Amino acid sequence: MNARLTLALACAALACGPEVGSDPMSAPDVGRYDALHPYLEARCATLDCHGDAGRPLRLFSETGLRAPGVERDAELQPQERMANAWALVGVDPGAEPESHLSVLKPLAEQAGGMHHVGEAVWASVEDPGYRCLLGWLREDGDAAWEGACAAARETWSVPPPTP
Repeated sequence: MNARLTLALACAALACGPEVGSDPMSAPDVGRYDALHPYLEARCATLDCHGDAGRPLRLFSETGLRAPGVERDAELQPQERMANAWALVGVDPGAEPESHLSVLKPLAEQAGGMHHVGEAVWASVEDPGYRCLLGWLREDGDAAWEGACAAARETWSVPPPTP
């Protein structure tokens, strides 16, 4: 299937989802996505994980999968940022943040998570990556959310944190 057809089908699938504004997860906060992206790019959007066009949760990144027409070395483009935000909420539209698949799948099963083919990403709900993604889903704008994202980027980010 060519890339344009794939993108068109993805857009059509989103159009069949809940009406924008019908629930709190229907319109993701793309503006706040930038705080989350460096962590997701390094931890989740690699070509062997969610940077693969065939994955249910597909993420574009500067170092992985690119949207059609975007140059390999370009910064993350607005359409890629928007697609990533929609991909995250679209995995489980309408779900409450704490029970959303995007936070439960990577959470260790013994911590209340679900089986994840890529194994557990977070050992507990105290992991800064978990708190960062959960805060973004909740649309929290407080310092705790921003602090969790900063802490997550300290351990996993693209580019890597400087010593």
